[in-house]
Amino acid sequence: AGSVDGFTQRGGGGDWSIPYGLRSEFVVQSDFIQLTDRVDFTIGATSGNIFGAGNLSIFFRTTGHPSFPEIGIFNGALETNTGLTSGILGANAWNNYALRIDVPNDLIEVYVNEVSRGVIDLNTIGGGAYDNILNNGFVGIGGAGDDRLWSDNFQVGGLVPEPSTALLGLLGLGFLLRRSRR
Repeated sequence: AGSVDGFTQRGGGGDWSIPYGLRSEFVVQSDFIQLTDRVDFTIGATSGNIFGAGNLSIFFRTTGHPSFPEIGIFNGALETNTGLTSGILGANAWNNYALRIDVPNDLIEVYVNEVSRGVIDLNTIGGGAYDNILNNGFVGIGGAGDDRLWSDNFQVGGLVPEPSTALLGLLGLGFLLRRSRR
């Protein structure tokens, strides 16, 4: 309910996803109220389920979480500590979460509040337990640990060049065109 404008609210924990399958390199992001257990993003072959076959989930938890990794990776049976820190100060506050997915190279870059927390190499982490699972069939979000979930601004799409890089390219092109006219 209410998701037509991007905002979602749900009682209890849960996960949902959309069919994707468009690009092999993409970004998925959302604003989410941090839950006491976790906020999770799931990428994979099965819709709306962190336990689905062929799915990988990234779990986001608060700094110094008492029981689990701050940023963990989960394949439906095994959670591994990525060694990355979340920088999330506490539960019950809005944060922005994002993943940069690179399916061909088995890489996931993790962002919290628009700051890269690091890159997870699926070829090596967990002794290769996550190698060759990543695919782009479905992407989704969810979480657990409280009696409500709130999210907003869920987006998935292609990589966007940094504004400064694009601007420098246009300036350089303009300079070359101007010089060639003389």
